[in-house]
Formats: sequence, structure tokens, C-alpha cells
Amino acid sequence: MINQIKWLEDRPKLAGNLALIYAGVIFLISQTPTIPAPPGPGYMMYILHFLEYAGFGALLLIAVKSNKYEGSAITLAIVIGVFYGISDEIHQHFVATRCMDALDAVFDSLGSVAGALSANFIRRI
Repeated sequence: MINQIKWLEDRPKLAGNLALIYAGVIFLISQTPTIPAPPGPGYMMYILHFLEYAGFGALLLIAVKSNKYEGSAITLAIVIGVFYGISDEIHQHFVATRCMDALDAVFDSLGSVAGALSANFIRRI
């Protein structure tokens, strides 16, 4: 079975564009004034933040690796994911009916870390 992460790493423009598109989708979601709460317990929104940014962290790592970054690719991917999550919360402060939530930023950051680490693990298999 082909390793999809390594396949994507061999296509740096595609990997970079997918990461940018993913970031754009996050931005558009954050720009939406009202988002219905997911069914289930109150902490479900934090799980969704974690999963959203886990995908982003994985794509960031692949994009950084595919572009032959000379430093620690995993560190760069995590830093970008964490700062994007924080900036996303700041952005929401300026959207009508939305608010900035530090706990959202924490789960965004944790998701970025988990996604980058998971992608790094899978690419080594």
C-alpha cells in the first residue's frame, strides 16, 4: 500500500496549496457570524476544534517537509499551527456575534501538535 503522506510530500506545490486552502476554510468558518452548536455535551465544540486543527497540523507538516525545509519541520509546522489558531481566535473577536475564547486556542494548539506528530509518525512507517 502506498503511503499517502509520502506521495503528497513528493508534490510540494500540491501540499502547500492544500495547507493554504485548509487555512482559508478555517478563516471562512471563523468569519461566519453564527455557527450552530454541535449536538451532544458542551465540550463537543472543543473536540471539533482539536480535530479541525489536527488535520491542519498534519497538512502543515507535509507541506513543510515537501518543500525541503532545512530546520526542524515538525517544530515549524507546530509553530505555524499554534500561531494560526491564536490568530483565528483574535479574528473572531472582530466578527459580529463571535467571541475570542482562550480554551478554543488551547484545543487548536493541541490539535496542531497532535496532527503534526501523527503525520510524522505515519510518514515513517
